[in-house]
Amino acid sequence: MELEWLVKEFLFDCQARNLSHRTVENYKKQLRYFLDYLSSNHNITTLEDMKPKHLKEYIVTLQRKGNKASYINDLFNCLNKHSVYGYKNTPLFTAGCDVRQNH
Repeated sequence: MELEWLVKEFLFDCQARNLSHRTVENYKKQLRYFLDYLSSNHNITTLEDMKPKHLKEYIVTLQRKGNKASYINDLFNCLNKHSVYGYKNTPLFTAGCDVRQNH
């Protein structure tokens, strides 16, 4: 299944569920960042080719760029909601990827 199509369907579903415009736009932006990463770094454009390791690599990339844990967790939550939608309630990514601030 093409990721671009799936994102459009997911965003439409969010609108149909009456999520706020700001939330839908935020999901759109976050999903675009991840899809761009998958395409440019792994040549992945389909859901079937996407693996949990790709999310973990993306998280590490964001951490190395200095992004805050709260930002990465927001992104992870969006991606997990998207994967649930794509796999019909079977999340692609497990909750074990929660990013915590080191103290």
